[in-house]
Amino acid sequence: MNLQFGDLIGFSHKSCLGFWINVGTLGVPFYGLSHVGMIGPGHMIYESTTLSQRPCVFSGKRTKGVQAHRPIPRIRSYHGRVYHYRLALDLSKLQRTVLGRYLYRQLGTPYDALGAFRSRDLGLGLVEKWLIRRPENLNSLFCSEYLAAALKMSCIWEPKNASRWNPNRLVRVLVREGIYQPPDLLRGHHGLVQPPHTSA
Repeated sequence: MNLQFGDLIGFSHKSCLGFWINVGTLGVPFYGLSHVGMIGPGHMIYESTTLSQRPCVFSGKRTKGVQAHRPIPRIRSYHGRVYHYRLALDLSKLQRTVLGRYLYRQLGTPYDALGAFRSRDLGLGLVEKWLIRRPENLNSLFCSEYLAAALKMSCIWEPKNASRWNPNRLVRVLVREGIYQPPDLLRGHHGLVQPPHTSA
């Protein structure tokens, strides 16, 4: 599978945490998404996470927050299913520049654990999003908040509040609106389905 700039990589962690993230965000446990990243500058996966055991390729350090990783080792070593969402739009030169710059400049931004918790679609998370209506706050970033903000900054997609989007709802809406194509499976529970490679 050819991974290109702007494509999304969806992760479904085979763990209790992945299970409960899917339950809270209306996904199917062990099949729906618990995490999401994007192919960006240098053909790396840009993501905000606390769970990667690998150091960021740019800082050389393990970090909790925005970081970048080489796609093949990241996907190959992941404990769970991995999906590829291909960008369905042709980006302008300006959009590519702004998107890449935003992804890169957020490296090192701390992880937004409270925001991730509030983004769920059940219980108090629903109240937080639609009744309390907390304003967008990008001082710290969880995975889907980071990507929603990147798409917003580059005028590819216009969410009103990037801080409200969890991984499952983000990809469902992006596919439904024709911005991304339906996913291909890169990695199943037992290993790679198709070897990924990157291109510009």
